[in-house]
Amino acid sequence: MRFRLLLAFLLLPGVAAAQHFEAAPADQSLADVNRKSIGCLGCHERTDAMSMHDNPAVKLGCTDCHGGDAGVIPPRGLARLELEYSQLRDKAHVLPRFPDEWGYPKSAKPERSYTLLNREAPEFIRFVNPGDYRVAKQACGACHLSIIAAAQRSLMATGAMFFGGASYNNGVLPFKRYILGEAFTSNGQAAGIEGPPLPDPASALSLHGVLPRLQAVPKWESVPPADIFRVFEPGGRTSQRIDGVGPGGGPPVVPRGGLQYVG
Repeated sequence: MRFRLLLAFLLLPGVAAAQHFEAAPADQSLADVNRKSIGCLGCHERTDAMSMHDNPAVKLGCTDCHGGDAGVIPPRGLARLELEYSQLRDKAHVLPRFPDEWGYPKSAKPERSYTLLNREAPEFIRFVNPGDYRVAKQACGACHLSIIAAAQRSLMATGAMFFGGASYNNGVLPFKRYILGEAFTSNGQAAGIEGPPLPDPASALSLHGVLPRLQAVPKWESVPPADIFRVFEPGGRTSQRIDGVGPGGGPPVVPRGGLQYVG
């Protein structure tokens, strides 16, 4: 299934990644699986399964999905508060570009890390979340590439209904058919997105709502200001005027929770 990202608005300048990890393989030997996990299991001892797959036919080591260096093996009995432990941990893990913003070495994620992720190296994103669409093709694409491509174009991933409804209802765009969606490259750059070629795109659009493409959401300061008071409209046919006249010339009834409509 063909999938193409169109590079669009650059959010922030990128920083060269310090590390590079190979994509996860579709198959490998058990010896390779153990080699890619042995160091990780020196500290991460309690786990319900070696990977997220219940099927034993799936052979994946820790670094296949997350990256990092499984060759770093901590000595048995090494205390977590010792300096050597911290040094080995930092050598085995993929470190963030912005450790202070992540609260490193704490593993709890900061609140509202949305834009922070777009400034991070893809290697670190893969380390903390291999299923992130920015890096999922490297972590999972050997077996699930078609699923990933379809999921990246889905309504839940692009938010097209939100951007389309909000932009039309508030006078930002005149289109009822959505043209904006959210997607990012592995380096955190906003991107447009296109679907695969269809034999009858017009029918796919009219019968099933399949959009051929979505453009990247532009930066807010590059869009002309809209009629901000439209968000207060109550909707329906009985909207009241603010000049003191209601429907049929009667007294106005102020709609609950909103301003009155200027007719």
